[in-house]
Amino acid sequence: MKWTNQERLHAYGVRLVGWPADIPLHNPSILKATQNAALLDALRKGWIRFERLNAPPSEDLGTRTEEDTVDEDISWACNDAGEAESFCFEVYITIRTRRRKPWEEREILPLRLAFEQSARWMVDDSASRRASSPISAIPPETLIEIFDACRVRNHYDDRDLNALTVRAGPPTVTAVCADWRRLAIASPSLWTDVHFNIYSPALLLGAATLLETFLSRSMNLPLHVCIALRRGIVWEEQEVLPLRLLVKQSMRWASLQACVDIFLCRSLLPISGRLPILQTVRFNMLTGCDDVEWAPFRGLFSDCPMLINFDGESGPSFSLPWEQLQRLYLRLSFPIEAAERATRVRALSLTWYSLDSHTPDTKDILHRPHLQKASLEFHLLRRIRAPLLSECHIRDIVGHHAKRPQRIQDIANYIRANCNSLTALSLRLSPVDPEALEALLMECPALRRLQVEICANYEVSDEDDARVHTRMTKALTVCAGEVPLIPALVDLRVIMRSVRSAASVSGFEQVLQSRASAYNGASALQSFTLKIQGVHPDPRVPDVLAQLTRVNFEGCTTGGGAKIDIERGVPHWKLESAWQRWIEV
Repeated sequence: MKWTNQERLHAYGVRLVGWPADIPLHNPSILKATQNAALLDALRKGWIRFERLNAPPSEDLGTRTEEDTVDEDISWACNDAGEAESFCFEVYITIRTRRRKPWEEREILPLRLAFEQSARWMVDDSASRRASSPISAIPPETLIEIFDACRVRNHYDDRDLNALTVRAGPPTVTAVCADWRRLAIASPSLWTDVHFNIYSPALLLGAATLLETFLSRSMNLPLHVCIALRRGIVWEEQEVLPLRLLVKQSMRWASLQACVDIFLCRSLLPISGRLPILQTVRFNMLTGCDDVEWAPFRGLFSDCPMLINFDGESGPSFSLPWEQLQRLYLRLSFPIEAAERATRVRALSLTWYSLDSHTPDTKDILHRPHLQKASLEFHLLRRIRAPLLSECHIRDIVGHHAKRPQRIQDIANYIRANCNSLTALSLRLSPVDPEALEALLMECPALRRLQVEICANYEVSDEDDARVHTRMTKALTVCAGEVPLIPALVDLRVIMRSVRSAASVSGFEQVLQSRASAYNGASALQSFTLKIQGVHPDPRVPDVLAQLTRVNFEGCTTGGGAKIDIERGVPHWKLESAWQRWIEV
């Protein structure tokens, strides 16, 4: 028998006698260490014991008969598995010997003493092993850092996780040993990240009990909630009960990531007006809502006094507290008015803002005095006046091959007029215009990170293509006696959709060598990334790329990862994903 609830002991025909009055009558697994120590001492002295319900109360274990024997499993009160085993062995042997008749005691006394001595050796050996093991030598503050590192920061796109998790870490570390379990359970901040990763309703049905454990162990700390639905599902009402249990705790939600269908979205309706500490929302509708009356959902996040970050992906629009938002990321079908109403944003990212290339009049200018980071198509960026802008990522393609042609000279003029301290710039070029690019970079003396995607241009010969790339890399090379272009550059990232010859990439070697250390007023380059999608059959390309990886970076920060990251043959979707990460604000 293993005791988990004193109210159910009668089902085993026993009762608990002698529980200390100053200790709550709870499962010892949730008691304090000092309380458990007191219980162990009381068990050893016989003050706490289990008695059969059909037996009269007894003050002395020695008055029991052989027929009163109950095998009592008290491992729940021990520190770990080793101590549980040895302590149970000690108590069991002691109880069995005391149940003998008084006149039999002399016959078994030597055997009893031998057993007790063996039990003490087992306890001492277990304690010695724990004290000398490497896992026990780790200080608690270091363990807390280890536990926190086990918490995966984002399960939103992780397809390897099922059902309900808490960033994976805490349930795993509690199974390592008793010390880790006690420390993890006593650290409520480790249990504040609740993730529903739903593949099927069957996985969600069994999550209620586990969810209650997470909610109780997190105490009253703010929760970070992720609800990720992986595919369309036909739901039954009882299958979303765990989600409704979580919705009842919406007053504790500090962040929400949701990829849901309309059925689960209805389950979230009760959170409206009950989100006093919600700061971050990432919301995506998995299925379309064309045939759904959206009015009940529109105000889901309208009454959130602390909401500052909103990331909306494909779906109907919400009514948001626009004026208090500091980071706004909108995709696809959100209204144009959203960008105009978010007057205090510090980071703004918009995609598919409109389908035309209308050049706005002066009356359409948007003044954003707080804006520091922008990831926009240029026809929208040119409307914005942001004197504090430090990161500028142009989403659309620059060049005459684009659907909405934007001249690189226009971008240079905009930066000259509006951006005094630009530190990060992203451009998608088709084709490359080395002279115009050089003129643009001359307007960015404080630039520290440059990200360039070079689209394939099959309208020119291989020789002309190599010549263009050579002129571009020459502009980035630091030369003696010349004023360096972008002298503060420390991070250079390049995506090439096609490499038609070794000469197209060989120029980067001169760039890396000239910026490997601080020289001629230019900072030392700390990292270089080159990702290539397609490579034409030029046998010299692998040798050139291998030579690039051998350049020594003296300016690279210690422990900062790879100094040079070069990949070739990267799939299109992977390049797109990398570019989106680079321009995220």
